[in-house]
Amino acid sequence: MSRDTKRLLKKRNKAWSAYARNKCVKLYNTYKTIRNEVVTNIRKDKAQYQKKLVKRMKNSPKMFYSYVQSNQKNVVSVGKVCNADGKISEDDKEAAIRLFEPV
Repeated sequence: MSRDTKRLLKKRNKAWSAYARNKCVKLYNTYKTIRNEVVTNIRKDKAQYQKKLVKRMKNSPKMFYSYVQSNQKNVVSVGKVCNADGKISEDDKEAAIRLFEPV
């Protein structure tokens, strides 16, 4: 995160505190404009970081793949399974046992 973004974050937090104390429309509008600047700066910083990763990928692929893996949202789990009696499994372990029991 860049220094400019960190400075804007502090400014945003102060603007929110000021609004929370007084509940004034003018203070809220000030907070909103600073908040929007923070969001755009964070997006720019993220894009810049990703471009750096791509440029460095040849020299340090581990860094790139660790970033990719940390941003994956694919969680693997075992679905519910019925046995011969029609009973549905309660958890993943029980489902795995039922999948591999002889028919």
